[in-house]
Amino acid sequence: MQDICTPELMQVLSDGSGALGFKLPVGWRWGGWSDVWPDDWSGGDVKPGIFNDNCLVFHNWLMGVAIALTPRTETLMYTCEILDELDWFKDTQTMLPTLKTLALRGAHRCDYYLFDIHPFLTAAPNLQTLYALDCRGNAIASTMLLLLDDEDGDSWTKNLTVSKVRKLVLDELPKAAFEKLMERCVELEDLVYYIHSWYDCPDIERAFSQTEKRLKKLCFGYLPPSIPTGYESILGDVDYAAITTVTSLQEFTQLEEVVIDQALIYRYFDSSTGTGRLERLLPPSIQRVYFTYVYKSMYEDLRQLARVAPGSFPKLRSVKIGLVSPIPPERVAEIEHMKTVESAFAIVGVHVSWEENLMGPFLYTAVPGGTPGLTVTCVPDAPLPFP
Repeated sequence: MQDICTPELMQVLSDGSGALGFKLPVGWRWGGWSDVWPDDWSGGDVKPGIFNDNCLVFHNWLMGVAIALTPRTETLMYTCEILDELDWFKDTQTMLPTLKTLALRGAHRCDYYLFDIHPFLTAAPNLQTLYALDCRGNAIASTMLLLLDDEDGDSWTKNLTVSKVRKLVLDELPKAAFEKLMERCVELEDLVYYIHSWYDCPDIERAFSQTEKRLKKLCFGYLPPSIPTGYESILGDVDYAAITTVTSLQEFTQLEEVVIDQALIYRYFDSSTGTGRLERLLPPSIQRVYFTYVYKSMYEDLRQLARVAPGSFPKLRSVKIGLVSPIPPERVAEIEHMKTVESAFAIVGVHVSWEENLMGPFLYTAVPGGTPGLTVTCVPDAPLPFP
């Protein structure tokens, strides 16, 4: 690194960053790094010989300066490597007025907290799309996380400037924090929310009870781990038995697309024969629906949906069904029979397609281009990784 960041270049960076409020980190030594911390120094001069035992400090400072010096950036992907690295922006004059899309994710064992990203959001007043993956801090401080989970959600969201965000993609917040966040996203039109445990499954209808229902797209699902006992074994969890299933989205009068797990509509022991549940679930504005991780037949309810589609759902054009893979032998016959419903939809002009939903999906595929070169299982409704 010292071959690139010469004293002359560091002086230029120091001058430029200082004008924006960035303080040059102490500790850089042109001969490398030492295990000993020196006394702090002042005056703003670049002094070779100063050293620091943490190279990440300089690396994160350099990233912050690079972002601040490119104010016309429209799309930014940022990986958080240490818990407090976004503090670089708190006392600076960084403004990113053209930033429309921000994608944040944690590094290995270095997730971050949602409330820590407020310097980024404050610097980007025109942000429209936010990907906030790994935003619960799970890999960092479990004790602090337990304390925060007992809060009413305000501590997670009170400083977040998200009033102009129209698309939000995130995973695994405490239920109270998720509800508070939805209250603040007053212009939200596109929500993608993944959970990793049934304990944190929110009540979607309640989460939007205090705000205008502007959603045009909702993707809501559980990301199942890859386990040898199969998908249905995770539905025996006591936390799953306590979730609030999604019974109706009809109050979302602008909703055009829904992507949702079957397990969030029907409980494990619920009948899926002739319940009319799908008819009651969808609003008249619906155009596309994708049922993910379908593990048991819902043939009769699908046929009923096809029968009422022309009158109740005149805009419906596409039904996609993602089947759990592998299908257990005892479920093969009923799943094959469910596929015959395709003709009922064809009669009313609705296209039906089938997809394989694998267990152990890779979360970062939710970010377009977020996994270049990787051969991984995509999360439902995510773009395929770039080759």
